Amino acid sequence: MSETKLIRPGQVTLAGWMVMIGSAIVVLTCFDQVSGFQTMDSREAIAKFLSEPPAEGLGLDVDGAIVILRSMAMVTAGLATAALILGWHVLHRHRASRMALTIVAVPLFFTGIVAGGFFSSVVAAAALMLWSRPARDWFDGVSRPIQQPVRRPSGAAEEGTPEARSTLEPGTTSAPPTSPPPTSPPPVELGAPPVGPPYAGLTPPLPVVRRRPDVVLWACVLTWTFSAVTALFMLITAALVPAKGHEVLAEARRQNPDLATMSDGLLLTMMWVIIAGLLLWAVAAMALAWLVWSGHEWARITLICSAATAGVFALIAVFTLVFPLPLMIACGVVARMLLTPDCAAWCRSRPARP
Repeated sequence: MSETKLIRPGQVTLAGWMVMIGSAIVVLTCFDQVSGFQTMDSREAIAKFLSEPPAEGLGLDVDGAIVILRSMAMVTAGLATAALILGWHVLHRHRASRMALTIVAVPLFFTGIVAGGFFSSVVAAAALMLWSRPARDWFDGVSRPIQQPVRRPSGAAEEGTPEARSTLEPGTTSAPPTSPPPTSPPPVELGAPPVGPPYAGLTPPLPVVRRRPDVVLWACVLTWTFSAVTALFMLITAALVPAKGHEVLAEARRQNPDLATMSDGLLLTMMWVIIAGLLLWAVAAMALAWLVWSGHEWARITLICSAATAGVFALIAVFTLVFPLPLMIACGVVARMLLTPDCAAWCRSRPARP
């Protein structure tokens, strides 16, 4: 029996498009903010904000505030990219994407203030709409029948009217039954052979062997390769920081003059946090690629979000460095491969565990 196609509620359609359009505007706004922080008008606005309460007591100067705002803009752009992809999958009734979108919308609501805060709030409100009663029923596969009014044939008398009472026999209080009484099932003959399963006496069919598509192979290989290179680079950097920490900080200040006003301790702390975060991210991407190789649908969606977010970060870093350019290209290729119908069919056709 084929599965009944459920009609998508209007709340889900509206919420999905609100998420995608709002997230796209947030990404574009973050790119504009990152490129415009060094303008004279922006620096004057930041200086005026830092000279007034409540930012007066933070102890930040203009350059330090620009570094923080730029980091927030990059994080916001990554979260909005993930929300954009999840919004598309929500429209295709993917339950894990709805949960992931709700989780992503929480930090996006707070970090989106760097992009104005309006469209990030729209994304958060749309994520809440996905938990309404019609949306929950649609994601759970519950089809609620629509109550249709009962139409009586023309000329039929309504119950309780004199015309309806005149059709009843004297002494009766209700209309005679219009359907014949139910008949009892025919008796079963003794000694009749029992009805067996559909394959009784026949050779059972051979199990269908699933063939892994080539796009899954190449997507996983690219993910493993670039994630391993990134993890190795982070380990080498972590080994060099204790021995050549001052040289690393001097090179970082040379490439980014905004870091000149920050202390060595704060820069080292930020560096260790970035190294640990990128290392864990690379290991998680390799684990997700293995799950996609095994045919897990939720891992495919998560890896698409990871590749898209890493691609946005690499695109932002390309303006100052050349190294992230191959990573940005690889992220785009992996995300495109994971979105192909063959890869989606491979992950969705994974047999359920008994």
